[in-house]
Amino acid sequence: MIRWRWYHFYFVLAMFDVVVIAASLIMYHRTIQSFSVALNELHRVDEGEAWVGNIRLAVLHLNAPGNDVFATRLVEQERARFERSRTRYRAMATRDAEFGLDLAEFRARVDEMFGEEQRVFGIFASINEATITPARERRLLNEATSAMASMDRHQAKALEALALVAQGLSDEEHRLLDEYRDALQHSASIEKYMFAMVVIILIGVFWYGRKLQQTYEQMMLERQRVAEEKHARLAAVGEVCAAVAHGIRNPLAAITSSAQLALEFGTADEQTKLRMQDVLYESRRLAERVTRLLGFSSPREGRFERCDVDAIIQGALDEIRPSLEESRVRVETDFRDQPLAVRGDSEWLTQAIIEVVSNSMEHMSSGGRITVACGRDDREPRFARIDITDDGSGIPETIRTRVFDLFFTSKAEGNGIGLASVKRVMDMHAGRVCAADTKGRGARIEMLLPLE
Repeated sequence: MIRWRWYHFYFVLAMFDVVVIAASLIMYHRTIQSFSVALNELHRVDEGEAWVGNIRLAVLHLNAPGNDVFATRLVEQERARFERSRTRYRAMATRDAEFGLDLAEFRARVDEMFGEEQRVFGIFASINEATITPARERRLLNEATSAMASMDRHQAKALEALALVAQGLSDEEHRLLDEYRDALQHSASIEKYMFAMVVIILIGVFWYGRKLQQTYEQMMLERQRVAEEKHARLAAVGEVCAAVAHGIRNPLAAITSSAQLALEFGTADEQTKLRMQDVLYESRRLAERVTRLLGFSSPREGRFERCDVDAIIQGALDEIRPSLEESRVRVETDFRDQPLAVRGDSEWLTQAIIEVVSNSMEHMSSGGRITVACGRDDREPRFARIDITDDGSGIPETIRTRVFDLFFTSKAEGNGIGLASVKRVMDMHAGRVCAADTKGRGARIEMLLPLE
C-alpha cells in the first residue's frame, strides 16, 4: 500500500487543475453551442423578416395595375402586368414553410384582392367596347370604383395580417436575444461561483499542503534527531563495551591459562579438577562473549564481492554442524532456484546465518528440526530470500518487533547482541530481516538480500 507523502499534494493539485480545466472546457463548449443555436435561430428570423418585407412589396405591386387601369384604360397591358406580379408573388409565397409562419389569413385576403382586381379588369374590358352607351359606361365606372375600393380594403387587410406576422417574428427575435442573454448571464454566474470556489479551494489546498510539508519536515527533523541520539547512544555503548571488554580480557586470559595449567600439571583430586574444568569452560564462554561484544562495537571494513547465497548458507551450516549434532538438532535445506548471487561480505553473511540458526537451536528441545530455505522472493523478484524455520517454542507476538534490538533478549543467559548483529549485517547489505508470524508453530526468520 502506498503511504501518503507531503509531495503527493502536488499530484492532487495537478488532478484538481485537470478537473477545473475540463469543467471550463465543457462550459466553453456549451456556451459556443448555445451561441451557435441562437445565431442560427436569429438568422432564420432575420431571413423571415426580410421575406415578409419582400412579400409586402409584392402585394403593393399586385394592387398597382388595378388602380392604374382607371387612368390608362389599357386593360390587356395592365392585366399582363398584374399576371407578372402575381407570378412573382406566388414564387415568393412558397417559402413560408421554411420560416414556420401561419399565413392563412394573409393568403385569404390576397385571394379576395385578386378576385376584385380581376373584376376591375373585366369591367374596363366592357367599357372599352365600341357599342357602349354613356349611361352604361357611367354605371360600369361606378362598379369599377366599388371593386377598386373593395380591392384596396382587401389589400389593407392582407397587409395588416402580414404586419402581425412581422410583429411575431420581431417578438421571436427579442425572445431569442433575451434567452441568449439570460443563458450568458447564467454561465457568467456559474463561472463566477466556480472561480470563487477554485480560489477558495486553492487557498485551502495550499494552506493544507504547507501545513503538511511543515509537519513532514518536523517529523524528518525529529526522526533525524532520534537517529542521531540513537547513534550517539550506540557510539557511547560501543565505547563502554570496548572499554569493559578490554578490561575483562586480560584478567580473563590469566584465569583461563591458570585453570588450564592447574588441570595439566596440578595434583588436585577429581572433585577439584571438575571444578577447574567448570572454571575453564565458563572462562571460555565469557571470552567468546567479550569477543562478540568487541566485534559489535568495532566492526571491521567489509569486503564486498560477488557471493553465492547457497554456498554461504552451506558454509554456515558446516561451521555450526558440531553444535547441532551435540544438541541433536536436525537441519534440512531447500534451495528452490538456481544459485543466486548477491554482492556482499561472505564472512558477515555467514556469521549472520550462524547467529540465526544458533538462536533457533537454543530455543529448541533435543531432536528438533530447523529448515533453511533459499530462493528468489515471490513478491520482490529483485531480492533473494532466506527463510530459517524451526519447530521450537516460537516468538511471542509481544516481542516479535523487538528481537533485533540491541541488548534485548528473552533468554536468561542471553546478551541481546546476536540478532542485533544480524540486523546490522542486513542493513549494511541494503537488505531486511524480520520475524514472521507462524501462528504459534515455531519461529521463522525471513532475510532479504538484493540480487546482484
